[in-house]
This record gives sequence, structure tokens and C-alpha cells, in this order.
Amino acid sequence: MPATGRELRELISKTVSELIIQNYASIVNALGYDPNIQGHQSTIAEGSSQVGIDDSDTLLIYGSELQAASSEKIEELALAFEAASSDDMTLLTTDYENILFVDAGITISIPSFGDLNIGQYIGLNLTQDVIDLDKAREILDTELNELIPNLKTQEQKIKDFFTSWDALKGNIPAFDLDNDTFVDEDFNSDTYATGHDYTQQSDAYSGYIVRLKDGSGMTMQDLRDDLVRYLRDIDEAIEPIIVEERPKYENKSPGYIKFRNLNQGIIIRKQEGTDVGIEEPVINSICIDPGPSYLCAGFTITMWVRFLDKVNTGTLFNFGNPTRDIDPKGFKLETFVIDKDEFMQDNTTTWGTHATTYAPDTFANNDKARFVRLVVRDYRDASDMLIYDSHIGLTGQARVATHLDGVIPDFGNAKEHLLLNYTQIPIDFDEWYFIVASYNPVNTETIGVADNTPAYWLGYMSDESTYVSSPSGAGAKCKIEVISKSALLRARGYAPE
Repeated sequence: MPATGRELRELISKTVSELIIQNYASIVNALGYDPNIQGHQSTIAEGSSQVGIDDSDTLLIYGSELQAASSEKIEELALAFEAASSDDMTLLTTDYENILFVDAGITISIPSFGDLNIGQYIGLNLTQDVIDLDKAREILDTELNELIPNLKTQEQKIKDFFTSWDALKGNIPAFDLDNDTFVDEDFNSDTYATGHDYTQQSDAYSGYIVRLKDGSGMTMQDLRDDLVRYLRDIDEAIEPIIVEERPKYENKSPGYIKFRNLNQGIIIRKQEGTDVGIEEPVINSICIDPGPSYLCAGFTITMWVRFLDKVNTGTLFNFGNPTRDIDPKGFKLETFVIDKDEFMQDNTTTWGTHATTYAPDTFANNDKARFVRLVVRDYRDASDMLIYDSHIGLTGQARVATHLDGVIPDFGNAKEHLLLNYTQIPIDFDEWYFIVASYNPVNTETIGVADNTPAYWLGYMSDESTYVSSPSGAGAKCKIEVISKSALLRARGYAPE
């Protein structure tokens, strides 16, 4: 039974389409031109189907050949076939300009075949580019190693961090220009920030990490606060609880005599006779002829002293006056004070400057320094008038022989610089000091052995390198040693007051 209706029309549309595609090359040759398939193809534009596309458009393909063909031509062919009562769809291309439907007896002109569904054709590229692989390898970079990220080890990351920190932290603020170990009162953090913080620089490539918190969370102070959380075990200060188990010392005497000013004192002696106990005639290896005991056998003066200021100077104990111009004799224990900022004899160098080189600790805790010294005059030989004192040798400032020229160091004379070589007592208004001043006429004051060694001149060394357990017999005839009451109590096992 011949096909009818939609089935017939679908068959006609499909058959015409197949014939044209099978003979496309011959048809184009017969026509003498390419019918431009894109001009008959459809696309969707602005919400509707439009005929005619270019390479940038999307081709519209129908699901049915009938939908894509011209309904007018298909209807004409269908009516002819239905009249012939035939379903033989034999087609002939006579001259490739016309299509003959044999049973229907209808000839269709090829130039109008675009209405017969050539818009469903999809063009094929019949050529391809041939690539020379060897040349391509020479020109193209086929190595993809640079696309692999350069991974760093944790150690390298840490080293990079500290390298960056060194470059970005800037200079340390000048907190302590006067070197008193405290931040100067005139230190200005805003002034420092002006020259340091990168946020205050006009050049985007200048400056360093902001020092103080500014809300950004990227300041030195923020970093410090974060680090504290990781170092709590290091920073936490644990105050030990110390239970004092040492006994308190009880003074043996109920009180003491107070001298309000130096160079004042009392003499305690027996009322009968003129002997005060230190001039008893003595004959020994030192004094072949009878001589006063204090020069021939020596003596020791001990006393407790507490200085209530740092300016007063004068005599602590004396017998006669060994430095007076007329008939000098006897001995004296005296104290004097040196001001750090006062000028020496040359009116150019201050005591502070001089001490920095020869006695660096002299003014370490105060701008004044208190010293004590013992001076003894040996008057037995009127031609020599020998004088001895207790100054010792220091590094770079050696002891000199006062008994050779009869001149002891004093303010304004050529030996003034040696005043720093006497025994220094710390300035502490609350501390008691026990002073032991002695004169040993047996000692030989030999200059040139250990002139710069303090322990030698105190009698603890026989030469510049050998210590002895008993008095060496060498060193200065006059010697002073001082110990504080606190240190003495600790040494004896008592709790400090």
C-alpha cells in the first residue's frame, strides 16, 4: 500500500536530501557555482529561527527532515504521488540541474533545491595540517618542570623568616643615652616612629615594622605579646621563699660614742705620769738604740665607723701630727673625699676621667668616693725624716716610695693622681665599717718587685705571682683593711641586720 500523509511527505523529504548529497559534487559542477550551504542553514537568534549563518553561529539541526524542508515543495510532490497511487520514490538526475521523480512524473529544478532541505547538511573539513614533530620539538618548550612549585623545607622557611626579620626590624631605639641603665626621661617614641615605622614613610619601599600596637596586628608589640605565650616557662619568675635560720647578732656594748664632726675626739689615759702607752722605749732589730714602741714594734688601730654624709673629711685617730711643718712626728688615720666632676691639678682632667683609666670602679655607684689612709712619720733620724703611708699599687698606676723623698700623695702636688690608690670605703649612710689600720716596721718596702699588684703591698704575696698564707714580710709598712658590719656578720654565720 502506497505511503500517504505525513509518512509520504517525510519519505519525500529524506529521499531528495539523500540524492542531493550523493551527487553534490556533480551538481555543483553542472551549476557552475557552489550553492553556499551556510546561506540555507538556520540558527536561533533573538528567540526565533533565522536562515543564514556564519562561522560564529550555532547550527540549528531539526529532528525530522520534514521540519527542515519547504512545506510548499513537499506538499506539491506528495499530491503528485498520491495521484499516481505509487510509493516508488525512484529519482533520476538527468543533467544534474533537474531531479525527475519517475512515477510522479515531476521534474524539480536544482537551483531551487535549497528549499528541499540542504540546510541540514554539516560541512566537513576535507584537509588537515601536517605537523613536523621534529621541528615542533625544536621550537616548542615541552619541558613542564617550571610548572611544578618550588617547595621549601621547614628549615629553609625558618631561615628565610629570620633573614626577613633582620632586614625589617630596623635599629634599636636609643633608650639610654646617659648609660644609667634606665630609659631616658626625654626618650620620645613618636620621634623614633617617625624615622622607623614604614607607615610613616613617604617612600613605599622604606621603613621597618611598626614598633607599637596600631590595631593592625602586625607590629613588634603584637609579635612580642604572641611570643610571650610560647616562653612562659622562661619568663615566669618564681620568688623563692627563704626562711632565715641564722641567729640575730646581739651587740655586746649597749651603745657607742658619737662624734658629730671629724677632727674631734677624746683621750683616755691614766692620770699619773706622761706615758700614754705607745712611746715606751724599745730596743730590737729595728731600733738598736731605744726608740718609741709605736715605731720600733709597730701598732694596730681598730675602730667601728659609720659616715653620715659624703662630704666631710678629716682625722679619725691620731698621735701627734706626722705632716706638720714644724717638728712632725706621730701618725694619723684620716679620711678624704674625691668628687667625680672636680678637676685635678692640671685643671683639664676630672677625677672621673682619670679613674676611668686607672680605677674604673671608683665612681661606679656614686659621684663621690670616700677613702681612708694611714700616715706614719719616723722622726728618729732627723736628716731623713722618713714618712710612710698606706697607698697600694694599681694596674697602670704603681706605688711609689714616699720614704725616699718624704712626700705623700695629696691634692695639688705631683703625686695627686695616687690618691685613688688608697683604701676606698663605700658610701652607705646606714652601714657600719670596721677599720683595721696597722704599721709594721719589719716590712721592706721594695720598689720594682710588684709595683702594680695590690695584694703584694697588703702583705699577701712574696712577689708578683706567689701568694702566702702568713704575712710575707714584704709590702707597705702601713696597711689598711676594711670590712662592713653586714659582711662580718655573714662571715660569722649571723643574719644581717
